[in-house]
Amino acid sequence: MKGDSSTPSLPGITQGPNGATAPAGPNFPEASSPEIAPPEAALLEVYLEDPSRHLPVRGANGSMPRVVYAAPVPQIPGNIPRVALLVDDIGMSASVSQEALNVLPASISVAFSSYAPDPTDLLALSRRKGHEIFLSLPMQPRNAPADSEGPRALGYDHTVSEDSNNLLWSLSRFEGYVGVTNAFAGQTGAAFALSPDFRMVASELDRRGLLYLNAHPGGLRYGPVPGGDASVMISTDTDAETVRQQLAQLVTVARNKGSAIGVTGPLRPVAVREIASWAAGLKDQGVALVPVSSLSNLPAPQLQAMPAGGIPASIPQPQP
Repeated sequence: MKGDSSTPSLPGITQGPNGATAPAGPNFPEASSPEIAPPEAALLEVYLEDPSRHLPVRGANGSMPRVVYAAPVPQIPGNIPRVALLVDDIGMSASVSQEALNVLPASISVAFSSYAPDPTDLLALSRRKGHEIFLSLPMQPRNAPADSEGPRALGYDHTVSEDSNNLLWSLSRFEGYVGVTNAFAGQTGAAFALSPDFRMVASELDRRGLLYLNAHPGGLRYGPVPGGDASVMISTDTDAETVRQQLAQLVTVARNKGSAIGVTGPLRPVAVREIASWAAGLKDQGVALVPVSSLSNLPAPQLQAMPAGGIPASIPQPQP
């Protein structure tokens, strides 16, 4: 499913020349909106199960996807609270995804589902608009199997081989992303993401030079992959007023702690409207909107003792 090239508008939103809201304010400079770097051949390897697709890797010169594909950050005084927001579920609805990418400011990061049917045009639009890209990795939620995350979800009750194969399949769905998140259509895959089995995934993400955003507030983030932790999970399966309250809570956390990351999903038109309005008012509140990657460079927690066998140094690709 591909998005077309026209630029739709949402009721009540005024767009700037690039389609993004851009409030004026005296406190700190706006982030510029250069395009996100396109996929680089030096940061890709062939996915052996399907040679038409690729997996992210560290470059021979030490370059990494988590650096090359990160959005720029404006110079902000140290005393200014920072908020970052990841909009999840991009790519599952071409029309709503296109609206979100066109009307939301560049500093808002986006996550594409590994199940997105054909995200090529939307990925290109995201890069043109300056939105850094994450991959939403399907993981088994606490209430599985009643609430499934699809046939390629990672699960704590799977074998290591099954999870390894599913991980590589998801990582090969598209190219040019800064990192991976367990945010997935409003779920966080907590049963797997917060289990010791996730250490295998964390090790592989780090080996490939990616970030990891833990979307489960208060949940343990396993290393060795560097990353960040969401403070607020903003549900969009609700009314506009509740979305506004959750966004206000994110700002409150940022004021108290100095910075905060929010995650919102699944993608809904009401959420796009409210996020655009909220983002337009942040500068007047003395709060800076920054990309998720800028708050997701925290060192990983120390690995605890592993069961016999430990973490594989890397996931070997199955031979075709």
